[in-house]
Amino acid sequence: IKSRGLGDVYKRQVLPDISSGFTRSVMEGCVPLQVDFANTSQGAHSYLWEFGDGERSELAHPVHIFTNPSSTETRVYDVKLISIGTGSCRDSSIHSVSVSPHIEANFDMDTAVCHLSDVSITNTSMGADSFTWDFGDGSPVSRSSDPELDHYYLNVTNSPINYTVELRVENEEGCMHQMQKNVLVYPESEGGILNGSASKITFGSSTGPVLLTGHTGEVLKWQKIVKAGPWVDIAHTDTQYSEIPASADLWQYRAVVQSGACEEIASDLFSIFVDPKELVITPAPEQTKREGDPDPVLTFTNSEWADNTNFTGTLMRESGEAPGEYAYLLGDLSAGSNYTLAMNQDATKFTITSTVGYEEFQDNKDLSLFSYS
Repeated sequence: IKSRGLGDVYKRQVLPDISSGFTRSVMEGCVPLQVDFANTSQGAHSYLWEFGDGERSELAHPVHIFTNPSSTETRVYDVKLISIGTGSCRDSSIHSVSVSPHIEANFDMDTAVCHLSDVSITNTSMGADSFTWDFGDGSPVSRSSDPELDHYYLNVTNSPINYTVELRVENEEGCMHQMQKNVLVYPESEGGILNGSASKITFGSSTGPVLLTGHTGEVLKWQKIVKAGPWVDIAHTDTQYSEIPASADLWQYRAVVQSGACEEIASDLFSIFVDPKELVITPAPEQTKREGDPDPVLTFTNSEWADNTNFTGTLMRESGEAPGEYAYLLGDLSAGSNYTLAMNQDATKFTITSTVGYEEFQDNKDLSLFSYS
């Protein structure tokens, strides 16, 4: 306070001193580097932090995570704290944080293989100087730095085995990183055995259930073959199959099995012989002709269908033109290769009647030849 004479008084406000300062929980480290900042400023009521990576904060005691996109060079960040007091008075302090080169463990590999197969691995790690491979199967670790490597896996069980492959990497600054990936190792495909209830059936009958046992893997499909023809795929994935074969012949079946990443394999064959079905032919009753007349078309019924549209050829009879009875013959009658024909043993016979007497009647018109009662 100053005075000039008796009536003049002057006042000047003196603001508190501002002192900016802070400490860091760590001054250097590996990616990602978390730093806890402790604000030690004096006389300030607000703060502005600039972390040197484009990020800011107005907290008194912030926590910040630093990164380093480079895998070859250390990145230094200058962290600045601006401490603000009354009347816009301010002070600032700066300290640096060093972040070691970015390091990342990474690799590509097959995710599923078969028993007795190599897993191909491609090392895509960044910023690493040393490598430690653990293949998860109890084999010794590898410290290979090769960009490409293989590992041989076994599976002698009946189920897939999941192995975890781990890669641990480290750089010269002592920074470390690790990556894990899984590979599924399948047991070798086993086709198994087919068993059925019958080895011979009649055309039109079912094969009955054909059952697959002793296999390893999933059933992809079934297949069938007639004689020496091509294998035909059947869209069926169950372990049991049945059908009605489409012809009288030798039929063979097999299942196609695959265990995961392993190769497909076929089961043992199941063979079944389909015999032709017997049809019984019954000639129509009272089929006859007069001696010397041409034979009529001989008709019949069969034991399978309501009509005879499925037949080719002609029903025949024993040769002869003398009056009397003649047995029926199958002749060239056929219902195709899926059927055999048999004559009904109780069938009536074809009859040829005599013309004697009939012609005399026609010539004489003598009714006295006949008597009536």
